[in-house]
Amino acid sequence: MISPAPLEAMFVDDPGLLANCHIGLNVDKVTREISGPASEYLVGRYRLEVQPAQSRIRLSPASVTYGKLTYQAAAELSTGHLTYHVED
Repeated sequence: MISPAPLEAMFVDDPGLLANCHIGLNVDKVTREISGPASEYLVGRYRLEVQPAQSRIRLSPASVTYGKLTYQAAAELSTGHLTYHVED
């Protein structure tokens, strides 16, 4: 849902649009009666699905230096974690 709906926002931005309406229209009536291809969007019922773009990452090995010793480990990527097992 879009909140406020684009149609409602239009009337909020310009309240005089229906100020001199002689047939008794108000924002609620206009919203209920709107039809056509853009009606779902105008009344705020709009579904937007965003798909992430494919991407590529390169994981470099990790290195740890302790004194004169340097340890390296390759990256291990699982669905929930990035792990490096550093061993001598």
